Amino acid sequence: MGFFGSVKNAAVKAKINGEISLIDREISNRKRSFGVELFDLIESNSSDSRKMPALFRATESQLEGPLNRCRKDIMDLDRESRTHSRELDQIEAKRERQGRAITPGEQAQRAGEWISDAGTSSKLEVKVALLKRKIKQRKEEFGLEIWDIVSGDATQVDFVATDATDDAPAPAARGKSIKGALGGMGKSVRSKIDEGVKTVKAGVSDNLSKLNKVEQEIQKCIDQAKNDVNRVLNKRQSKEREIANLERTAS
Repeated sequence: MGFFGSVKNAAVKAKINGEISLIDREISNRKRSFGVELFDLIESNSSDSRKMPALFRATESQLEGPLNRCRKDIMDLDRESRTHSRELDQIEAKRERQGRAITPGEQAQRAGEWISDAGTSSKLEVKVALLKRKIKQRKEEFGLEIWDIVSGDATQVDFVATDATDDAPAPAARGKSIKGALGGMGKSVRSKIDEGVKTVKAGVSDNLSKLNKVEQEIQKCIDQAKNDVNRVLNKRQSKEREIANLERTAS
């Protein structure tokens, strides 16, 4: 490849790398919004803050620390926010209790108090808004922290390496996994796999039916986030392939 071709390839590669950076930001933002959604759902699941939703039993030990730390941080921020909100309420109540100023002296005093209260209220409103933003950011950090834990497949399906042909018997059925679905005689491996997938889906559906309404919403939240992230990851992989093709062309 000539000089100008190399320059063109470098420019295209730089453009694609920029697009990948934007994709990475999109992935991070989705995980952050997931953290907000998931935390709020978990907190709405039970009045007992120590209780972990049933669908997280397998990963409870991994989630407990991040969840409790997030809860503590948010409780501290919320406590401070509510304190400032009460101060705002007190200022508003004070204004409502004040009678009409009659004399010039009372009017001047009332004007001074109004200016002071207005300044204090503005400062308190800014503090409350910042604290609410910090609460949201803390939930977003929670999403990034626990993403790898909760985004793993709830049902792990593994296959036994076998030399069985289409008409040969597969390993004996065991439990409700794909291994069990591969058992039997006179069926193609593909049909056995399909049966195994149906078995797994039926098991997952049965497990979901045992969850309460909020826990089902939590599962939907996780599934949607995984789908969104995987969709964006596919875009990233496509861009990486474009770069690989450019590098092969340049070599």
